[in-house]
Amino acid sequence: MTVQSPTAQESAAVAKATPRFYIQRCSREEAYKHFFGLSMRINWNPAALGEDIRDVYYNIDPQGFFVGKLSATDFVTTTTPPSTYLDETYQGSPEDRVVCMIGSVRFNSDQGWVGYYVVDPDFRGQGYGVKIFDVALDHLAQTRSVGLYGVLPQVENYRKSGFTLFGWTAIRHQGSAVDLYENRERELALQIRAQMKLKANGPWRSLLDQDVDLQDLIAIDYKATGLVRPGYIQDWVRFHSERSDIGCYGVALVSPEADGEASSSRKSRILGYACVRRGEQAYRVGPLYATSPEVAKQILVQVTIQIIDGHEKFPPERQYVPLDIDIDVPESNQNAISLYKGYDWTQKTVTRRMWRGPMPNADSSDIYGVTTMVVG
Repeated sequence: MTVQSPTAQESAAVAKATPRFYIQRCSREEAYKHFFGLSMRINWNPAALGEDIRDVYYNIDPQGFFVGKLSATDFVTTTTPPSTYLDETYQGSPEDRVVCMIGSVRFNSDQGWVGYYVVDPDFRGQGYGVKIFDVALDHLAQTRSVGLYGVLPQVENYRKSGFTLFGWTAIRHQGSAVDLYENRERELALQIRAQMKLKANGPWRSLLDQDVDLQDLIAIDYKATGLVRPGYIQDWVRFHSERSDIGCYGVALVSPEADGEASSSRKSRILGYACVRRGEQAYRVGPLYATSPEVAKQILVQVTIQIIDGHEKFPPERQYVPLDIDIDVPESNQNAISLYKGYDWTQKTVTRRMWRGPMPNADSSDIYGVTTMVVG
């Protein structure tokens, strides 16, 4: 039997055959699995065992979470590329590999955010990131104002994609919770512990306490960010207040003095509040809102107490996370920068807050910790 050699054209076609690349929206459980998994792979310090993705982020816009996959069984030859790689009908295989992901969520009809933009390091430089970024922007095509945090090497690329307005620069700071508690602010920590024992008669509240008005928390976030996202803030507050079992906590510092401008339902004026969640390489604080550096310091120390006490309750196999704190701080708030500099915290990742379309009016003067990078 004579085996004929393939023609040059046939050989070229075989050589150019590559796994089919396609993009699909995620279900809630798919987002939980893939967004947490890929974040772990690139050491992004994801938090809350990924349950914040499933129980909070996904609620913002269930249509806005996308993954790009390479088929394990379907190969294509180089042809004219499709107008979009989003394919909702393609039936892939369980062995298909997720190589990129992105979240593009609509807070309301006018405002949206792009985050969780990751390409697997093994597949970078092959155009998959651009393809899924285009799908994300298509999802937000009718949204007037879209924001993101861009790492400095990618700022120019985002600018070319229409993100031409710049907000603040955010600098991630990292410091030791133990050092803050035992060395830097030992006296204040003991004072706060005594206050915590007073419960309703003291200044500390759970974010779900009847003394804390949710509408005030939403208003504080709106003043700081210019984003209208009450549903997200409600879910974020509730998640951190109810999930101490996975290292999440939420706390408010209140003033017992009546506020003449307060609504009749409010019993105490909120001076600031914070949420903290256990990550995989460090604890993550965000937001931390405060009306002054002194208030911010008190809340940070109170959060540190929550971290240390909660950590000791975990079984030994779950105590692998260092007692460090990561917090993203707007450079425009020099009081905040000075606070962490005074503790000798390390400055790490630097990102720029960028906008396509009108930039919301934001006031960073009360921001001592950004809520999150992934949804602003």
